[in-house]
Amino acid sequence: MLRVILALAWASLTVVSLWTPSARADHILLAPPDPLDAVSRRPHIIRVQVQLGLAYEQQALEALQAAPAPEALADIAKTIQAGYIKFRFAVNGIRLKLSLSKIYQDPLLQLTAERIDEAMHRIRVADRAAQSAAAGSLDQVSAAIENLQAAIAIVELVAELI
Repeated sequence: MLRVILALAWASLTVVSLWTPSARADHILLAPPDPLDAVSRRPHIIRVQVQLGLAYEQQALEALQAAPAPEALADIAKTIQAGYIKFRFAVNGIRLKLSLSKIYQDPLLQLTAERIDEAMHRIRVADRAAQSAAAGSLDQVSAAIENLQAAIAIVELVAELI
């Protein structure tokens, strides 16, 4: 009887030790690499995410306007995607904030989320155009530039509302 109790205790300790985060080494890999790569409803986090996304998109626009070589277009597409990711976290933070407000739905926040969604659509189109240009369709560079300019203009208008 004592052996059975000891065996059950040993088995339960083994199972608990395998499932606790302190015993597992892979829980470190689950942490986001950047603290701003997370959805937050705090306005200052959302504002910084929008500003970083805007900076990435402006950097990509400047690189596209500098008449890049086809080899550099893949890096520009990565910069476009990095900005898009920041906007995605920001707009999801705005939606979280809107969903948690029970009494009053801020119409300015709703407008901001809609406009950032519109800008994100333009960024997706610009990203596809930049990837096509990197694959050899250099005529797509102008489409990427136009869509990035439109997206940046939209975000600059609503960035002050956050």
